[in-house]
Amino acid sequence: MNTASLAGARARPCAPPPSPAPHSRRLEALGANACHWPTVEDAEGVQLFCGCRRTAGAVYCAGHQGRAYRRPRVWEQRILEPAAKAPPKPGLGWDRFGDR
Repeated sequence: MNTASLAGARARPCAPPPSPAPHSRRLEALGANACHWPTVEDAEGVQLFCGCRRTAGAVYCAGHQGRAYRRPRVWEQRILEPAAKAPPKPGLGWDRFGDR
């Protein structure tokens, strides 16, 4: 790589942290029907939550409900399924001693 071209390059400033949505609330300020999805931290470092009206019978709003609960991907399903147990081979267990 040409170091001369890097010397004149200007660094881009970092993107500002995301600002909280107007409906974001602290945990203690959430009502019984508010979405409890964590969003961002405020300027004091306190975690804020979505605060939108949640779906009936759910903890999250409709937008976050789909992100929280989804079907496992194929590779995840293979990991979650118990491994198929191979049948025991005859003559290798206690049955080889027979009944006395």
